[in-house]
Amino acid sequence: MADLPIIPGPILDFTTAIADSASFGLGPLARQAMGIDGGVNRCSKAYLAGEWASFGLGAGRMVYAGIAKVGAAIAMNGAAAMTFRNGLKRVMRGPLAGSNYRIKTYEDLLNKYGTDEAIQAAAGRTNQTVNAVGANLTGGGSVNITCGCP
Repeated sequence: MADLPIIPGPILDFTTAIADSASFGLGPLARQAMGIDGGVNRCSKAYLAGEWASFGLGAGRMVYAGIAKVGAAIAMNGAAAMTFRNGLKRVMRGPLAGSNYRIKTYEDLLNKYGTDEAIQAAAGRTNQTVNAVGANLTGGGSVNITCGCP
């Protein structure tokens, strides 16, 4: 077998914690059943940070989806809903807020959806797959934030 590169401990612990959270804590059980630990230190600060990162990323996505849904529902019309959603995208992108990725104009959306009402409804929709991943990370992170230390 070829020599594999050694992953620095903190990076290994952090990324493993995210995977363990995403699997609702099944990762440690699987590693134990297979008789491997890979050098993961479940009591390290990096592992705990990975658990919290999993929870935070998932919760952030769930908050985004909820705000998008409510904001579109209470908007006065499709134009207001679109403006709200574009602003929400920019806020949630943080340091990437200046990005125009997937920022749509009213005219673009009118061409795509046809009516103001359809634009308003679309402004409240978010990616269901990404939302499911967010829910999984939130649930797994909340269950797994224990660090697994004795």
